[in-house]
Amino acid sequence: MRTNHVTARPGLLAVFLAVQLLGGCQTLAEKRQSTRLEKALHAYELIMRWGDLGNIDQFALASDTAQSSEILENADKIRVTHYEVLSGPVAIDADTVMQQVLIRYIVRDTQVQKELLDRQVWRYVPEQKTWKRISKPPRFAL
Repeated sequence: MRTNHVTARPGLLAVFLAVQLLGGCQTLAEKRQSTRLEKALHAYELIMRWGDLGNIDQFALASDTAQSSEILENADKIRVTHYEVLSGPVAIDADTVMQQVLIRYIVRDTQVQKELLDRQVWRYVPEQKTWKRISKPPRFAL
């Protein structure tokens, strides 16, 4: 008579499942922080894709909003045609991640397509419970 391994060793199955579940667990705070990162990166991507570059400052730390002034000045001169995450987000430490993005865009005056590699560094700000970009915004060559 053949026995089913699952029913023959129910204790072993329970231990295996417990190890699998515990090994991949995050604390609730870590899970929320991860979810907030996903939302911030997605919102940033949408702003870049849809050309709403006037709102890019909302992703910068309050002390770094001046870095976005060049983008704001040239926002009406470019149109983003492609936004592709090449790598990341990769954790640098518990509250900092990095990702690399390929951005293709068209200069409206000349209709020339250009591309750039955007190396983004994001930091979690616990007081605001949000992620902010701490690296400089991309420079769109005209």
